[in-house]
Amino acid sequence: MQTKYNSSKDSSRGFATFLRMSFCMLAVLLLVACGKGESDKGEAVADAKATMRSPIAKGFKLIKEKNYEKATIVVFDLVAKNPNDAEALAVMGLIYTKQDRLADAMNYAGKALELAPYQSLAHVVIGRVKYQTSHFDEALNKARKALIIDPDSALAYQLIGEVYLRKGMIDDALLVLKEVIKRESDNPEALNLMGSGYIKAKKYDQALPHLLAALKLDSKFPGTHLNLGLVYNQLNQPQKAMKHMDIAEGLYLEEENHPWVAKTRDIKRVLTKKFKMRPEDILH
Repeated sequence: MQTKYNSSKDSSRGFATFLRMSFCMLAVLLLVACGKGESDKGEAVADAKATMRSPIAKGFKLIKEKNYEKATIVVFDLVAKNPNDAEALAVMGLIYTKQDRLADAMNYAGKALELAPYQSLAHVVIGRVKYQTSHFDEALNKARKALIIDPDSALAYQLIGEVYLRKGMIDDALLVLKEVIKRESDNPEALNLMGSGYIKAKKYDQALPHLLAALKLDSKFPGTHLNLGLVYNQLNQPQKAMKHMDIAEGLYLEEENHPWVAKTRDIKRVLTKKFKMRPEDILH
């Protein structure tokens, strides 16, 4: 009897050890699947994680508010005063990605990395440019490198999540995007991406709360309204679906994003036909 007890206990301990090892291996694979982690970062990593300066913090706040012109003025002032300010150069690169000035973004991020090779944000910026030009594997490699340097980089996690969504790796995308929201619960882009992931997984009831939370934080983002329209369609709530598609169309028109204007109009035609809707049926 005693022998059986010890054998069972040893087996349980062995299984627990296996689980711990598996978890560690999964974490390593997530971070370094496409490249080795640097082990000689030393003081450079500490510099990369130094306390954020006031103008940089203000720049990030303005980026979050989508006030890119003012963010440019605030951060570029640092660059003008010190052209070798790697942190400011990287933030300028981030601003330029938001403005679709991808060549400028690459230029500033490249300069930042020449000055500070372990500048996590600069790697994210280059990864973002690669993503926006459909070089997804290169984007993933850059985001992983950024995450090795700074394991708390929400921007790196978000980029990885977006790449996984584009690659159809839905479960992996949701897992990574949850890490973004753990660090930035008020990030409407990440919440909308979570919603997109659940839509792709056909888990519409799980998509809805994330999309509503994103909407509360930013009611002017057309992608959130489009996703809400898709969810309400699947939940058989045609009036709400059409309402959000109308809003999405208007916001895309303001952005002069004609391909997405056309897409929302196509979806609206499908909704109208599916639910046999009349103009008076739509809530505004």
